[in-house]
Amino acid sequence: MLVSGLIAASGVVGRAVTVGENALLLDVESSGVDCYADGTRAVDGEYYALVAIAPRVQFAGFAADGSLVDGENARVLFRRPLAKDGRCPKTSVAIDETAVASGERLLLALLDTRSTVRSGAAFRVDGWAAVAAPQVAPSSGFYAMTGASSAAMVRSAVPAGTPQPRIAAIRREGAEVVLTVTGTTPVLDYNVAAGAAPDRLDAAGAARSAVAGDESRPIELRVEAGAGSGFFRVVRDGGEQ
Repeated sequence: MLVSGLIAASGVVGRAVTVGENALLLDVESSGVDCYADGTRAVDGEYYALVAIAPRVQFAGFAADGSLVDGENARVLFRRPLAKDGRCPKTSVAIDETAVASGERLLLALLDTRSTVRSGAAFRVDGWAAVAAPQVAPSSGFYAMTGASSAAMVRSAVPAGTPQPRIAAIRREGAEVVLTVTGTTPVLDYNVAAGAAPDRLDAAGAARSAVAGDESRPIELRVEAGAGSGFFRVVRDGGEQ
């Protein structure tokens, strides 16, 4: 016998999937309120991800492009824009019995994808928070996974292989120093660390405003000109990583 499963929540229905009779039938939800790192409630349509994690392995989280930091020991089972009223409403999922190995744990995570459209990235994750702690799930049968309000959101990692930004040119415009920067990516925002010497870049976040990266052309970062800030390094906004 085959089971036809639907992923559905708050009027959002995903494609039907066909799974074996030993499928894992899963209900996931969070009680809310689920919040971003800045304390803002998750906006309607925000993404949640269900992740399977290998036994005895600590989940390494998400990179800024939405990939998993440790793809060898974790897999994304689904990623859906389910958020409604600051939580993940009850969502029914049918998972093929081969999708979850014996002893693997399941984690439901809220993602922060608010910068995706602004940055021009295809998909961007600035942070993630577990809204249901890792739990060992049976390989088949019915399983309900409910979490309390989200824990503190964790900043996403820089994706593997991301190029190092490079200052290609510097010019003075009035009271500003303008840095022309190449080697950036739209899944990250960039800022400047400035100081009086290369080993004394004490002024973090020195740019007047952070700028999303752009793979197709250089970006410009503007720093207020002044004594004690003659050396600059381009970093990820919010600190180096």
